[in-house]
Amino acid sequence: LHMDTDGNWIEADADQATTMPCSAMALESGTGVKKVLLQGFARDDTWNWTPGDIIYMSTTDGTLTATAPSGTGDQVQVIGVATHADRIYFNPSYVLVEIL
Repeated sequence: LHMDTDGNWIEADADQATTMPCSAMALESGTGVKKVLLQGFARDDTWNWTPGDIIYMSTTDGTLTATAPSGTGDQVQVIGVATHADRIYFNPSYVLVEIL
């Protein structure tokens, strides 16, 4: 999630600079009030990471990836590391690199 200019959380998207950086992870689905993680471990049984993979913000709204974005204008942001197939340590870096 990205903190929008109105103070609300919106889905981050690495190919939309205005929705970056990702600074929180939603712990509940849907819209409205929800719990968020600012730093720490997160688990999702649908994930299939390789332990040790660096995790990036994806170019798909609100999605994570183990592959760094590579399109022109994409924002590359490391948001954590995979610690298990279904767990990551969420610790977003606020350093963004734009692909030219």
